[in-house]
Amino acid sequence: MAALLERFGTDVYHIEYRGIYSNHLMHGVVALVGLGAAEARVESFVHSYIKHLDPVPKISENVQVTAENLMTFAGKRSNFLELVKFFTNELESLRMRKSNASQNPLSLLLQRHVPSLADGGIGAAAFHPLIHIGYGLMQNTSGDFIASPRDVIDGLSYMVFSYRRAIGGKSSAAIAESIIIELDISSDSGHWQSEFGISDLSDALLAVVSDFRSGQRVQKVFKQLADLAASPEYDSMEPASSFERGTAAMGDNMQDCLDSCTEAAMKRLHSQFEAKYGIMKETCPSFITYTMKAIVDGAIALYAQSSNGDDFFLLHGVTSVWALRRMLQYFDSNIEKIQILVAYVKALLATYVTQGMPTLMGASKWTESLPSWTDIIKKTVDSSVDEHEYKVVYTCHEAERVYGSPPSQLYRLTAAQKMRFIPWPCV
Repeated sequence: MAALLERFGTDVYHIEYRGIYSNHLMHGVVALVGLGAAEARVESFVHSYIKHLDPVPKISENVQVTAENLMTFAGKRSNFLELVKFFTNELESLRMRKSNASQNPLSLLLQRHVPSLADGGIGAAAFHPLIHIGYGLMQNTSGDFIASPRDVIDGLSYMVFSYRRAIGGKSSAAIAESIIIELDISSDSGHWQSEFGISDLSDALLAVVSDFRSGQRVQKVFKQLADLAASPEYDSMEPASSFERGTAAMGDNMQDCLDSCTEAAMKRLHSQFEAKYGIMKETCPSFITYTMKAIVDGAIALYAQSSNGDDFFLLHGVTSVWALRRMLQYFDSNIEKIQILVAYVKALLATYVTQGMPTLMGASKWTESLPSWTDIIKKTVDSSVDEHEYKVVYTCHEAERVYGSPPSQLYRLTAAQKMRFIPWPCV
């Protein structure tokens, strides 16, 4: 797989094509391999997919990206290979300077740059830079921390390339710091890999989404969103999709609501966590682990329960949330972990608004037998030509492998809906 991706990687094909579309080649390969696809099937996908891609622009020897001028390239959607060169040099420098064998240079690179890029980069380009980083870290099936440095570097470069920070509002770091102080979770010492039984933790995030949807301020801005996105300020964002223009307009004009609802989500999760694990400090999972699982469940349920049906951009909440989980395992600082989770929730809420704030249909009442994972995966690998289907099924299958199967059957239901075994949305 590594040789295949190197042969058709971003030294050959650009990270975007046709102006506004993200290159999903690596994501599709990782998901297919993770689902057990044969080598010939993976190669077939690659050779079919590259027909859509654009060649990478030539690197400019006259442009030098440095630590001092990095953010001057943020959001310019140019000089991608120059950004790659900068992060490649950064990683090599960290390799040379690491003080002990336990330090992972790739972890250090992510820790150095992702927090400063979180507010304008986590949700940038419909979550694709985050997906690229996370899938670069998932290029194996054993669960070990084996990664593709080049693909992670591509993801970081793409985060700078497509970066857009909303106007106003609190920074995710400030929200994280206030949450840590108020909830007294600075010493979050539980275990990252602790099991959660078979709980479905989606209700906390969905409740906040529901409250967010009904807010008067949100409703007021939402009614104006189409006109705002069409105004010269956002219409001049080029190249940019209508979704990106809508998210930018929404973020700039509703940042106070995003901040307060994200804080409410974290506090609701902490209250649930304390009620369940507060007296089991030594054996319980950490609050951050619990929150990560709740955000995984919430992002999947938001997509599965949307009255829009198979909403294309809420789908990216599903595929990006597992990438987020993978990336977060490379961080040590609790405040940085919470900061990144806060930035993600804000971006997910912004996506929900931009997609029309669809009604949540409630948990599925499906009573018939679900198809087996074997049948779902077989249909995905054998007959699908859509890499988004590979990624949704892969995410849901991995979530069940790690977390177990909740009574709601959230993960398998969502995969079965995506692959059209059962109606959408299933209520």
